Amino acid sequence: MKQDNNKNRCPFTVPEGYFDNLEGNIMNMLPRTAAVPQKKARTLTFTKRLQHIAYAATIAAVFFLGSYILFTSNSKSETVATDDYYSNEYIDEMLNSYPIDDYTFYCYVTENY
Repeated sequence: MKQDNNKNRCPFTVPEGYFDNLEGNIMNMLPRTAAVPQKKARTLTFTKRLQHIAYAATIAAVFFLGSYILFTSNSKSETVATDDYYSNEYIDEMLNSYPIDDYTFYCYVTENY
């Protein structure tokens, strides 16, 4: 029951006139130093901006040219290889050199390609 009586009371007290000079007291405690000059924001000149754009364009050109060469060279080599692989001479040579029948060869060709 004692807690209900103490519920509304604040146990802390502040001396009279404490907040009247609080700001001045805090400012007097701070060290007196000159204000640090702010650094100016660094701006890029036109030539620097142009240089950054040139770097980005070079990287993009190398990427696209490399991917173009990579994909076109693979597709050409695959078409040449498949044309040679399915030529009649090659199939006849395979049938004559390996001891398999036509059906097994047909299954092998259709499953793999």
